[in-house]
Amino acid sequence: MVDGKGDERLANDIRSLAYHHGRGEAPVFRLGFEKSGAVYDGFRGQPTDIYNRLCALIGMADTEGNAQYYADVNRDLLQLICYASVGPPRNFEELRERLNKKWLEEAYRDDEVEQATIEQLDSRQLEGLSYRLRPLAREFGKYVGDGGFALEETPCAIFSLRVQSVGDTAQRFLDFLVEDLKDFIGKRQTRPAVLIIDEFGQFSNKNITALLSLARSAKLAIILATQDVASLKDEQTKKLVLANTRTKILMATEFPEELAELAGTILRLSLIHI
Repeated sequence: MVDGKGDERLANDIRSLAYHHGRGEAPVFRLGFEKSGAVYDGFRGQPTDIYNRLCALIGMADTEGNAQYYADVNRDLLQLICYASVGPPRNFEELRERLNKKWLEEAYRDDEVEQATIEQLDSRQLEGLSYRLRPLAREFGKYVGDGGFALEETPCAIFSLRVQSVGDTAQRFLDFLVEDLKDFIGKRQTRPAVLIIDEFGQFSNKNITALLSLARSAKLAIILATQDVASLKDEQTKKLVLANTRTKILMATEFPEELAELAGTILRLSLIHI
């Protein structure tokens, strides 16, 4: 479960419910709290999986215009870091260690093609990626990495995020988590599962809509809860969410018309008695 309000009472209720139904002690990952929670191992998977997760974390897909060149440079560097023969980094400390030309030269000493690539690297290119990764490593280093719980190894997990107080940090973490979930579905997943995202509208994450499509071919149910359809903000995300959800439950709302239209209209002849 992912809770965008960071409601501790809700987290405790879900944890108690899971324990009551034989799911054991559910770890609670916390972001935006003074008290830290369980460590989450978000570095599981193959090199390509870790690479895509890191790309999502630094917002690679959002670049455009002149920034596209620097995004391509960062992609090149992240691939060198993740595709090394020693395997991908398994925590942020390892990731920071690899942002070094000497480390790359040693890692690819037997690969003539990549050696030539590394020789051409400018120190400013490594510095540019370092500037983007260091603040994130600083924020997530204590909470995300090997030694924590992984999605495939725990019967129940709760991610409690105080989006209102750590909006940018929470959004970047959710991008990272969604990429991990996309890799988990149908690949590392060994049992049927349910993913609940409460206050989904606070995240406005377009990647979540990709999960809805992937979940159809896997034994994964997804529940997206939000205050109102209006909180989905942009029209495209709203349409994708509504189109990819089969069951819609409408509770108290000041704007029921949009969802009421989804129920359809049936034209009937009406006899009028005069």
